[in-house]
Amino acid sequence: KLRVAKMYRQRSALASIRTCLSQHEIRGLRSKSSKRYFTDVSREKIKVACIHAMQLSIRPTETAFINHFPEATVVNILDDSLSTDVSITGLDESMHDRFSKLGEYAASISVDGVLFTCSAFGSCIEKVQEELTVPVLKPNQALQEQIISSAKQGYE
Repeated sequence: KLRVAKMYRQRSALASIRTCLSQHEIRGLRSKSSKRYFTDVSREKIKVACIHAMQLSIRPTETAFINHFPEATVVNILDDSLSTDVSITGLDESMHDRFSKLGEYAASISVDGVLFTCSAFGSCIEKVQEELTVPVLKPNQALQEQIISSAKQGYE
């Protein structure tokens, strides 16, 4: 059951990043990290940075992209000391700064979107979302949006 839930979460996250990238392109926005404008998501190979806090999350993330978003090129960024350090410092200012630097690095290599693969760093990811002009997603964001949407439909 846990494996199925994890696969559903990954598929939802990939669907969400695909949607965000499409909306990003349609609005004609441009990344701070890139001088090019994107006009047709289906025409270009989309480059997505996946930022990991654990080595073990890389393989399932790559598999999920291959199965559900094969048109994307994935760039894996790993800082496997994050999960250890957060247990000592919590989500303090230094942790927020580290996430900002990870986001800046992703932007510097001209990615079209960023997917954080660990949900334990919510406020740090939110800071990166404010700083970058490319879509930045939390791993559970798509699932949360689906739950909210379903709940709203139930009240209509």
